[in-house]
Amino acid sequence: MNLLLKSVKLISDGHPYHNQNCDIYIEDGIYKKIGSSLSVSDYPAGTATFEKPGLMISIGWLDMRCRFGEPGDEQQETIISGLNAAAAGGFTGVVVMPSTQPPAYTRSAVEYIKSAGRNHITDIFP
Repeated sequence: MNLLLKSVKLISDGHPYHNQNCDIYIEDGIYKKIGSSLSVSDYPAGTATFEKPGLMISIGWLDMRCRFGEPGDEQQETIISGLNAAAAGGFTGVVVMPSTQPPAYTRSAVEYIKSAGRNHITDIFP
């Protein structure tokens, strides 16, 4: 899939477009071109364009102190619901605290958490 992001604020310290609005062309998941005033007509047919006021792009964010209820308090939040919320907030990874009931400090509890979050767009680190 090809995608042209229009008027995106780029947050990448050291990049020429850092903290500026620019256009970003993505081809098959790889950033191919970053510039100002890129036109969709310059790219292959079927290239989608996405523009939304206030859109920002940066490296992935990591939340270092997540508290999920699972295992033990699934009624508070499950691993999947927590990972979905993190993904919606732009996080590519979360570190979960062992604050579950019972505390997740055994090998089997850690393996359970890792396997429950496997194949999710957001990585989980017990």
